Amino acid sequence: MSGIDFEPWEPEETIGKLWHAYASRLDAPSVHDGARVGLSEVGGRLAVLFRGLGGSPAVEIRPVAPERSRHRLSLRRRLGTEAEVTPRASFDGEALRLPESLAVFPAPAANAALYVWLTAAAAHAGAPGDDEDALRADLGALIAARAMIRATLADAPGFAALHADLCAAHLTLRRVPQLPEAERTVEALIRHLLGDPAPLGPKARRMLQAIDAGDLSRWRAPRGYRPFRPVPLWPDLRPLVHSAATAVETRATDGTPEQGEGRTHRARRRKADQIERSDSFILHKFEAILSWAEFINLNRRVEEDDNDDARKAADDMDEIGLGQISKAPATRLKLHLDLAPEDVDREALSGTATYPEWDARAGAYLPAHARVLTSPVEPGTEEPAFRSDPRAA
Repeated sequence: MSGIDFEPWEPEETIGKLWHAYASRLDAPSVHDGARVGLSEVGGRLAVLFRGLGGSPAVEIRPVAPERSRHRLSLRRRLGTEAEVTPRASFDGEALRLPESLAVFPAPAANAALYVWLTAAAAHAGAPGDDEDALRADLGALIAARAMIRATLADAPGFAALHADLCAAHLTLRRVPQLPEAERTVEALIRHLLGDPAPLGPKARRMLQAIDAGDLSRWRAPRGYRPFRPVPLWPDLRPLVHSAATAVETRATDGTPEQGEGRTHRARRRKADQIERSDSFILHKFEAILSWAEFINLNRRVEEDDNDDARKAADDMDEIGLGQISKAPATRLKLHLDLAPEDVDREALSGTATYPEWDARAGAYLPAHARVLTSPVEPGTEEPAFRSDPRAA
């Protein structure tokens, strides 16, 4: 707690900081910062590995910040945080998102090997599930993970020893928390797929039989069911999400620009047409909105915050929504955004020789989006080397 700024004239702030520093360590997962490995250290070879194992050449490998996980927390852990923030890899068919750094294992070599395994597994990923039932969605994720692992080891059997070592290391670190019956059964299946030799209970065996048969219709999530704790070895397979077709205000603001940071925020364009309405009539408290969703298209004008509040709000959000408003904000933040390809701002070019560019996703040409730069060529006076080369004769 030595890093806390004590403010005697603001006792509430000081006590709050002390409590947060204490409670945030209660039952916290182990993080091995001394063995942390950054994606930038191993990223060069991962793209080659992904394509060498049959991955699409169009897939982009992107770094992402840790994400919130909605798995069930212990009572002590809930005193310090509402949701756990964990590094998690994901793949949607167009982008492989890998954690910007990994400190899952106590050895740097193991964390670097985890990057290699995640890339190899993603190259053999199947289609994501779309079941709305939470329990069936979890069981579908287990089916997809098992199929992905089997396809990877069948195509590249040399990874078998690496996968076994990572599974054994994760099993020793993975906790066995007190969970309701359905969640406890799913956790037992996860440990079984990771190689835990412990025998399965009757319900877990029935679930495993349903997974083997591919028929999950009989299973329903009980009330209050929470998803399982993420497995670092399994990339989360997600559907490709397209954003709303809109633009973002780009006018200069009066605020002081803030220096950017290394963290990458997930972002998506949202439809925000209700913000421009001037007939506001609100019957609910806005303080409660953030407990429901992080972006709502509401008829409400923007209220400015200072840089510190705006930065904290951006850091607290899982996904930043980009919308169109006519008023340029006073606060300026410099952020690294993880946007889908169609969300990137495009603008026409000017020049003597401009040509349309084909947008494969939109199925249309973008006018004047490619430019050819030309310059006059001056004739040289020296004889080219190939003319005096006897091998060119």
